[in-house]
Amino acid sequence: EAIVINELSLPSVITFPSTISVSAKATLSKNLVAPVKVSVELDRYVFGVAIKIPCTDNVGSCTYDDVCALDPYKDKACPPQFGKYPCKCPFAADTYGISGLQVALPTISTSLPISGDYKAQVTFSVNNVEYSCYVFNFSLKA
Repeated sequence: EAIVINELSLPSVITFPSTISVSAKATLSKNLVAPVKVSVELDRYVFGVAIKIPCTDNVGSCTYDDVCALDPYKDKACPPQFGKYPCKCPFAADTYGISGLQVALPTISTSLPISGDYKAQVTFSVNNVEYSCYVFNFSLKA
């Protein structure tokens, strides 16, 4: 795999609204340049059965043809938690890490129930070549 997540630290339950601390370490064995396609398959467990969450307003089971174009730091400096590492495309083959990145999570305004257990499968690809695929299980509380 071209992208290896060596470490990932998130709260066991992600609460909205709140501020969470994220730490991660990843190794890229290839340069990561735009366009970087990311496909997300998001399931919510209801009575033990996985139900696919559709893509609505770029949230849910979505495909992003180029996540580099969605870069929140495109016109800003990287937060200090990134240290010497870049926070925007392109990324050279190397090992990257962040520690204690504070992420503010907003209030979710929806009439749908958000709290529950989820599974996300995230696939990264560049020029139709799969770089990696990861499955994450997590819980949300709103």
